[in-house]
Amino acid sequence: MPFVENTKIYDMNRLERNIIIGGLLGDGSLALYGRSKNAYYREHGCTKQVPYRQWKADKLKNLDFKLLITCKNPQLRSPSNKVYTNLYNSFYINGEKSITKENLLLLDHPIGLACLYMDDGSLVIDSSKRKNGSIYIFPRISIYTLNFSEDENILLTQNSLVLLIKK
Repeated sequence: MPFVENTKIYDMNRLERNIIIGGLLGDGSLALYGRSKNAYYREHGCTKQVPYRQWKADKLKNLDFKLLITCKNPQLRSPSNKVYTNLYNSFYINGEKSITKENLLLLDHPIGLACLYMDDGSLVIDSSKRKNGSIYIFPRISIYTLNFSEDENILLTQNSLVLLIKK
């Protein structure tokens, strides 16, 4: 059977797209290897993250995502497909994962931000004791997007604020 006839067509919905993009901005990546015509999605992490990766695999089962737990570092993977090649072309500039105004338009649901937080974020809680004995607690969320430039991080921050205000 010719390649085109043997290729599955996926109908990615908004939540699935946002879970993938949130992960892509975090621990995930898209890859084109060898003779493959299409990219695939992958992310790996420690065994403590298996329940979270299983949640993703369950949410993305219509896209044939699988959680591989028999390897040293559990991996979440998709099959190679044109839908991921299109995302690869949107998010990789000269082979490097990048954030642009255009590709951030695809991040249009808070679940994508939640996935980015679960991949690369942490909750930091500071406190201070006042002279009168009261205690002030200052929680904040930090997202560690160190692989992106300052300009890309500014774009991500602006888009995230707009997304949260709109909802």
